[in-house]
Parts: sequence; structure tokens; C-alpha cells
Amino acid sequence: MTLVAGLGLCQPFDYCCDPRTWNGAIHYGTSACSDIRTPVTPTASDSVQANFTWNTISHTVSFQNTSLNADSVVWFFDTLGTAAGDSVTFQFPQTDSFEVCMIAYNSCGSDTICQMVWAENISVERFGELLDLRLFPNPNNGTFTLSFLQHLKGDLRVEIIDLSGRVLLNQLYTNHQGAFDNTYDLNHLASGMYQLRLSSPDGTTMRSFVISR
Repeated sequence: MTLVAGLGLCQPFDYCCDPRTWNGAIHYGTSACSDIRTPVTPTASDSVQANFTWNTISHTVSFQNTSLNADSVVWFFDTLGTAAGDSVTFQFPQTDSFEVCMIAYNSCGSDTICQMVWAENISVERFGELLDLRLFPNPNNGTFTLSFLQHLKGDLRVEIIDLSGRVLLNQLYTNHQGAFDNTYDLNHLASGMYQLRLSSPDGTTMRSFVISR
């Protein structure tokens, strides 16, 4: 196979041109010293450029690979752990800044990016906003749905509390992972105002609701 002109895989053959585009042809000789030439179509692979974004909910941080031309990625969460995959989450142990590095790979090689990520405890109100927590309908007749879209990991606890502070419902969901959608039937409770408290390793939030008949 003879390179007539152009640029090659991952790096230009003569390091002369940028961007790396094919501007020539490659011919394959069918036999030694033969004048017969068969055109072939070359494929050039672009070098990988590592990059990622993240979203923080308290000590749990969701990471998304946004690299260019990456076939696979590996994550390094300071000295605390590793992971692989385009979308991963990691729970940091305390409020602090942590160095997160990601190595992106393709057939040309690899590229590494490191960024400082801040994990912190957040307020009850802010935690509910980040979860996109919804309790509906409100008011209701004692039956309602609780849902949130943001993925959480770990034990979740849902409590229903009356205005005197008594806990009327205490439901534990062990080793929960992902979003949440559940319907509750509290038709045995009297009409009035109540509080729903949702607790997780990442934080706690509350919602008021009214039972009206």
C-alpha cells in the first residue's frame, strides 16, 4: 500500500498541516511491480479531547462526560474512588473541594482533564428545589403522589408529621437509587394541614400539604 498524498491516522505523516484532512489518495497494488492500482478509502480518527460537567446535590455529585471523540472514559475522585462510564455519580464524605480527574480514550490515545469540585451541605429549601420535589394534588383528600426527578442513592425516609409534631407515617426505603414516584393513601387522617419530611444522606427537605374533604 502506497501513500500518494494526504494525512494519516491521529497525526499527520509529515506534521505539516492543520486541520488534519485527507487531500490525496492511497492506492493498493494488486501484485508486485503491477501497473494495476485499486483505489481505497482511508479513514482518519480524530484525537480525543477530554472534558466533563457536573451537578452537585449536597455531597452527591453527578458527572457527565462531554469529551470529543472519546470511546471510553475513566474517572478518579481525588483519592476516594474511581468509576467508568459517560454518566456517573459519587458521594463525597464531607463539605470540601475535591479534585476530580477524567481520562478519555480512543484509538489515537488518551487525554486527561482535572477539575476542582465543591461538595457541601445545603438548606432544606434548596435541597427540595434541586430534587425537583413534587407533592400533588395539594390540597388532596388523603391520597397524593410524591415524586422527584433527580437521582439519589442511599436510604430514603419519608415521614408525615402533624402540627403538634407527632410522626404519623415513617416509611424507610433502603438502598434507593434513582428517581422516585410513589402514591400514599392517608384517608384515615382527619382534614387539616400536615408536613411531609424527606430525608436522605444528601440532605433533608419538607413540604406542607392539606387534607380537605
